[in-house]
This record gives sequence, C-alpha cells and structure tokens, in this order.
Amino acid sequence: MPVLDISDHAFVAVAPAAVRHRPAGPCGLAAWVPGLGLDLVVDRGDEGLLWRAAAVDGGRRHWVGTAEVWLERWHDGTVVHLYVRLDPQDAWAVVDPRAVSRWREALRDRWRAAFLAWRRTVDGRRRAGDEADCAP
Repeated sequence: MPVLDISDHAFVAVAPAAVRHRPAGPCGLAAWVPGLGLDLVVDRGDEGLLWRAAAVDGGRRHWVGTAEVWLERWHDGTVVHLYVRLDPQDAWAVVDPRAVSRWREALRDRWRAAFLAWRRTVDGRRRAGDEADCAP
C-alpha cells in the first residue's frame, strides 16, 4: 500500500464527456492538487485518465507514484473517482505518519472543495428530478 493514498468519489449530473476535460483533465487535477506534476500514461477517453505523478511535500521530500481519474457513467450523470498514490522517492526515507496524514487530508480537501465548486456551476441550477445536462 502506498504511503500517501488518496481516494475520493463524487457525483455530477453531466455526461462523462463533459467531465473529461474539466475537472478530470490534467489542468484541472494539477490546479486542484497543487504541486502535483503529471505525465500521461493512459487516456481512456470518456472513462478517464491515468498519469505518472510526482510531488514535493512542503519543499522537503520528493514523492512519486500515480494519479488517476476514473469516470463512471451512472444513471443520468457521472461518478468521478480520484486516486492519488504516492511513495517517497527515497525508499528508505523516514516518514512521519502524522505529517503524511495532514498532507493527504489537505490534498483531498482541496480537490473536494474545488470539484464541488465546479459541480455547482454545471448542475447547481438543476432541481431534484430534473433531467441532467448530457451535452459535453
């Protein structure tokens, strides 16, 4: 199991094609998870993207691993699954579990806040029971 393991999921009432570019695209993810460098490995189209990822925690330790956004069509919208899995580049590094936990929570909270703000712009006017916007 990676030392830093982020997993988050959220629903938005738009088609996967609309989510693919923003927030699931590299610009969205890199902007919302600061300090995360991304190198595309697999482009799954409307099912999401997988990257090699690198980050620096507070300018001290380099981390490497993967980042993934998986887009799952569900009813009239999309479940957006975010996974960021990182380990220290130096396998023998001493890692403070409390510091990693704080960093994980901060990254996840920033992603969630930014995603929810974006979601309000695309489906915030939609009332319960209204049809979803399925256009990309």
